Amino acid sequence: MNEAVEIVNADARPFLRELDTGSFDIVLTSPPFREEDIEGDYWEFYDAIHHEILRVTAKAAFIIQSATHLNTLITQYQPDRTLIWGKKVSQYPYRYNPILCFQVDGEYSLEKRIWTDAIGIPSVPPGQKMHKYQDPVTLYRTILEMVSDCKNVLDPFMGSGTTLVAARQVGMTALGVDHDEDCIEMAKTRLRQETLRNSLIQG
Repeated sequence: MNEAVEIVNADARPFLRELDTGSFDIVLTSPPFREEDIEGDYWEFYDAIHHEILRVTAKAAFIIQSATHLNTLITQYQPDRTLIWGKKVSQYPYRYNPILCFQVDGEYSLEKRIWTDAIGIPSVPPGQKMHKYQDPVTLYRTILEMVSDCKNVLDPFMGSGTTLVAARQVGMTALGVDHDEDCIEMAKTRLRQETLRNSLIQG
């Protein structure tokens, strides 16, 4: 099983611009939701990173976003499919996040791979979060398992490294990028914990 992961301390926008077109099979990421987390105009920022995400993706991109932006996202960016992450065991709680799915490769059919449009997975309890926006590994792993025939995944807004942990669990190589040095250390810590967990299981 290939479990190679790489972490880069960099700003996502210039970093993405340096990547070749179609560099990664899959992009799985959760970019900043809130205007206060961005310097300058939010939608100018989002438009730029959205364009670059699709450019560097070879097969499909999954972007976890906020329900508060849903109308704008659907009309302006027109995902090929939208999944719903319900933040409880049920798929249909009051609180949810849309997961925008973009099929970049016309031959790579998401319709054949996505087995559910509603995913019911509890959010990470506040007391267990390393990062304030940390999502559950189970959610990211579920998405990556739908595209398990892919070899590598990029997360240009990795935060505490949830995509990297999930990628390791399903045997994909992964690259995580974040401008925050605290996030870099969080991701390294979680990957060390995952390595220890695997050694205990295998031992």
